[in-house]
Amino acid sequence: MSITIRQATEEDASILESVMYASFLASYGEMMPQSYVAGVLENDVIGKLARKKWDECFIAEEDGRPVGVMQLQGNYIAELWVHPNNQGKGVGGKLIETAEIHAGHQGYSHLTLCVYGCNTNARQFYRKMGFTLERMEASDRIPKETVCYKIKWLSA
Repeated sequence: MSITIRQATEEDASILESVMYASFLASYGEMMPQSYVAGVLENDVIGKLARKKWDECFIAEEDGRPVGVMQLQGNYIAELWVHPNNQGKGVGGKLIETAEIHAGHQGYSHLTLCVYGCNTNARQFYRKMGFTLERMEASDRIPKETVCYKIKWLSA
């Protein structure tokens, strides 16, 4: 098993979309209110992201197969999705390493991201990757949900 990371191209939009939708449904399909999940699906939120922001994305491939996606905006990890069949195999860690390298080369001293409080698996993963909780706020999109803002300081 060999995981490689590459910058996405415009032709990768359908790959981005496929990995993100599979991961979204596995991660949030049952833990989020169904109205939220339905809204994401009905409004093609993930598809629009894949088609419009592909130039901010990286694709993780395992032996040539796409297994993960990360959207990086400067030092902010806007999206990080690993296909459910590949979670726990180091894919997310490789994507975080890529973010660290790219952010460091651009002169940033830290990475940031946010994750919903209910996503305990992701919160544990980010803790394991060295992120610490910066603050928590009530979600403005999902009633009774919190958003956890996390930060990771990069080595000099």
